[in-house]
Amino acid sequence: MAKINKLTDSFLKSVKCDNGKKFIKFSDPSIKGLYVFVYPSGRKLFKTRQANDTYITLGEYPLLSLAELREIAINSHKLKAKGQNISNAKRLKFGVLYDEVLENARKSNLAAKTIQRGLSYKEGIFKSLEYKNINDIKRVDIVNILKTIEHKSATLQKAKIWINLVTLPKL
Repeated sequence: MAKINKLTDSFLKSVKCDNGKKFIKFSDPSIKGLYVFVYPSGRKLFKTRQANDTYITLGEYPLLSLAELREIAINSHKLKAKGQNISNAKRLKFGVLYDEVLENARKSNLAAKTIQRGLSYKEGIFKSLEYKNINDIKRVDIVNILKTIEHKSATLQKAKIWINLVTLPKL
């Protein structure tokens, strides 16, 4: 495993795996247990290591930004600290996660109008995602949904905020 001082976007864009190797692995010095696996195909997967030396894939770069992947890693560490299984959490449905986000919004005393707006997005714009496994939702699915409201820029911006809260859950 190669040792680096800082994992950056420019590093991730430039790093390549030799064809003779199955993959190369780099640890992220900012988050313990977070690794990026670089494959000869050019694929870059972020994984977190479990206690039994198995890895769980958190996401792929550049489909998710480095900041998003770190946030997911931090949330998975919080989940592990609570004694919960990350692989089970990855099987959650979009609607279940959305309900948790709404509940957290209520607990944090967000304005009732904001919470009502979030609920209306769930029942309207994001209705087609409700029963989908969170890992089965692709970026193109979200883009296609958001294209339906692109003519309403204020609604589009607020919907993006809600979708980010769900797809990057605070576990």
